[in-house]
Amino acid sequence: MTNSDAQPQDAEQDGEKPKAQEAEPHINLLSQQKNAAGLRLSSYDLAKFIAFALILLNTIGEFVLGGGSGDGGVWLRTVGVMGVPILCFLIGYSGSRDMSLGWVLAGIVVSALNVIFHLPVFPADMIMTLVLCSVLVLPFALLLERYVFYFWYIMLLVLFMAPVSSLLFAYGTSGLLFAFVGFAIRNRTAMDETFRYGISDVLLVVTYLCFVVVHIWQFGFSVLQITVFAVFSALVMLGLRQFKAEYSDSLTMSPFAGLIQFVSLNLLYLYILQLLVFKTLNAGFSAIGALFKEF
Repeated sequence: MTNSDAQPQDAEQDGEKPKAQEAEPHINLLSQQKNAAGLRLSSYDLAKFIAFALILLNTIGEFVLGGGSGDGGVWLRTVGVMGVPILCFLIGYSGSRDMSLGWVLAGIVVSALNVIFHLPVFPADMIMTLVLCSVLVLPFALLLERYVFYFWYIMLLVLFMAPVSSLLFAYGTSGLLFAFVGFAIRNRTAMDETFRYGISDVLLVVTYLCFVVVHIWQFGFSVLQITVFAVFSALVMLGLRQFKAEYSDSLTMSPFAGLIQFVSLNLLYLYILQLLVFKTLNAGFSAIGALFKEF
């Protein structure tokens, strides 16, 4: 008899009934399925809600308040730019490759919108980055596990690709690193045993530095904006380090439970909708501005 067979019997002899293990929340970002517990919310739902709120701020900053040309837009982007990395982290944490075709089609639709609004097609939208993270995170983890001795050589190669990859895909190398951090946090014990020096925390620091340096280079933040951006990103990273997918009764009973559930279940559609709305507003404002210049 195995230990797992003996434990329930020991509990019954002591007069205690064994506790049923609670099912883990549904944590597959790309499938858009409702979790088995119905309206019972989890930390995963909350993380998706926070990510979408930050993405919304980033989109407003980029398309409504002038992006890099307006101070208001830049300030919103100093915090909003962390939205997509949270989603990349969640994909890595789930470790799932159940990629919905809807996400691929959505990426094509967003690229088409860029063409319609005369915006650059590259870097490709964050939807394609999420799809790539879903496809690559497990093979990347297996590669590092198989060639443990070459771990830092592989990581240096990935970091070296950061400037180029960020021109091809939104967040580029940073997105993949955030996904791998999510995988490492979920499998922290096994990863730390394999690499023997707290690899999950090391990856967290490397990912943070890569993300901050690349975005400071891309956005041209002022010194104060760099400080806010770096501090806020560090706080988010610390929150991700403690992340654990589990149901929350207090969150389920909160006044915002319905809103959080709605955003969590419809994240893809809401993302495309807000892009369409704000890109249309941006195009409208640009047309009106050009019209006034003629007069």
